[in-house]
Formats: sequence, C-alpha cells, structure tokens
Amino acid sequence: MKFNKWTYIIAALCLLGLILIWTQYNNKGKMEKLTWDRKFAIDDVSSISKIILTKKGSEPLVLSNNNNKWILNGKYDTYASPVNNLLEALTKIQMSSIPPKNSYDEIIMEFASYALKVQVFDNNENVLRVYYIGGVTDDESGVYMMMEGSKQPYVVKLPAGVSNVRARYDIEEIFWRDRSLFKIDQNQIKQIKVIFPFYPQESFTVIQDKEQLVLKDYKENSVKDANKSLLKKYLLSYTEVGTESIENTNPERSQISTMTPYVKIAVTLINGSESIVDIYPINELTGKIDLSKEFLQGKTFFRMFGNRNDGEFFLLQYSQLGDLAYGLSDLLRK
Repeated sequence: MKFNKWTYIIAALCLLGLILIWTQYNNKGKMEKLTWDRKFAIDDVSSISKIILTKKGSEPLVLSNNNNKWILNGKYDTYASPVNNLLEALTKIQMSSIPPKNSYDEIIMEFASYALKVQVFDNNENVLRVYYIGGVTDDESGVYMMMEGSKQPYVVKLPAGVSNVRARYDIEEIFWRDRSLFKIDQNQIKQIKVIFPFYPQESFTVIQDKEQLVLKDYKENSVKDANKSLLKKYLLSYTEVGTESIENTNPERSQISTMTPYVKIAVTLINGSESIVDIYPINELTGKIDLSKEFLQGKTFFRMFGNRNDGEFFLLQYSQLGDLAYGLSDLLRK
C-alpha cells in the first residue's frame, strides 16, 4: 500500500486536531475544578423548590414552593416582595473580587460567628447550592460569601449595584409572612356579616347563594332592590386586603382586644370556615385607640388595629380597608 504526502499531512492534521480537542477539554475540566466555588448564582429560577436559611442561634427558616405558592415553615403564606428579592439574589449574584490573603483569617473567623447558611434544593430535593454569607466589605461594595466545601472566601454582589446582598437573606420570620387582612376568592364566600356596635343601623349582612346575592339590614330584613353590581364589587374587595404590618407582639394587644371594636367583620366561607376581624381606630394625636363619639363621627381615621380570630394582630391604614369600610347606607347607593 502506497501513501502519498497528502495522506501524511491529513493524518497529522487529524492528530493535531485531536490533541487540541483533548487539551481544551482537559483545561476546561481543570478550570471548572478551580472555579466551581465561584458560581453562586443558580441559572434557572424555576428549578428552585426549597430554600433553607439558618443563622447561628436561630431556628432555620424554610421557604417551600407549593404549586407556585411560597410557604414559610410549612404553615404561613409569604409576602411576595421579600421572596421575589431573594429569588433575584439567588439567580443573579456574582463574584466581584477575591479578598486579599492577609484578610482570610479575619473573614473566616467572622463566618464562624456571624455567617448565614443558605441551602437551595430543586423539585427532587437535590442540592443546588450550599453557601455561607458573611458581613459587608469595608468599602460596602459587596458581601463575603463562601461555598460549602471551599476554603476560599469571595466578595459577591448583585449586578444592579446592591451592596448589602445579605439583607435579602437575613430577614426575621415575621417579615417573610403575608400580611393580608383578608385574601379570599369571592366565589368561596357564603356570607359576610358586618356589625357597627356604635352605629347599629349601619350593620348589614350579605349572603351569596350561587348566583344570588341577598342584602339584609341590621334587623335581618331583606333589602329589596339592592344594588347588585355594588354588592358584587363589595365581595370582590375581599380578594386581597393589605396591612402595614403584623403586630402580634404589641404590648397593648391584650387590652385592645377587650375593647368594643369600631366595626366587626365576619366572613363565612362555603366550607364552613370563618374569618372574623375587629377593627379599632387610632387617634394620631394621642397614638391610642379612640372610641369616643366625637372621634368616630369625625371619621378622621388614618391608622387602625385589626384583631383577627386566628390570633393575628395587624396595623393597617384606613385607606387599605377600601370598600370594607362600607356601612349599609353605602351599599344602598343607586
């Protein structure tokens, strides 16, 4: 068998190509081994199913995605804003620099006492990331992070320029929680009973039976020719009623709960469950609950407390009640 020079040239080129491919693959593998602990960001936000945040001296906070609804510690609905901020951090954080070696000991000692551990899992409980968050850098340009299994700390930040990324992770349980006074599908409402103890003639009941809406006055008499479109709008207002904050540890809560409320709202669902809220107006001049005749008649309400029958105590603005502040006379408008 004879070989011409082109056969040797082609063979040499093929061999050279194989050598280059092998070299690139080998270098890539080495580079991945060197940089695995720098990739803090998770590529696909939809792959994140559970997040565990653990800080020394505190119970772990567990955020779980249940059918696209984030639940805290297996029992509380969550507030969308901090969850969205956390998911953005999980998917967009990036290493910005390597701290100087002479600072390693101090940084790692800080991790030992101050670090927040972050564990992220996918839908099959596979670990996506485990890393630790330390403090903010001296120039406040980022925070120190270190991947579990690594001995190398890094300075990490968000591309948007948010320096204290830790603030998106290090949040007290109460601030992760949904702060809605009501969050009810109007189609699940069977009855709403509203009582104004100081103005009983403004009390009313709305009953929903399939497509029928019945309005009753404070004497439980059916109101003829009730404005059905207004009643539908009223029921729709219960879809989500926000508040400023959850105030379960308010020292005046026990005393306030013994007072007669300005208004009591009781919502009964088709499944038989009931949500009852007592509303107490605050006089901004004194900072105290004011149930005096003069104050109630003036209706110069700004903030109010809401005491719910499931044990939650809220601070809210009067404007957040919206249509829930209606009395019977409001529902009788044509």
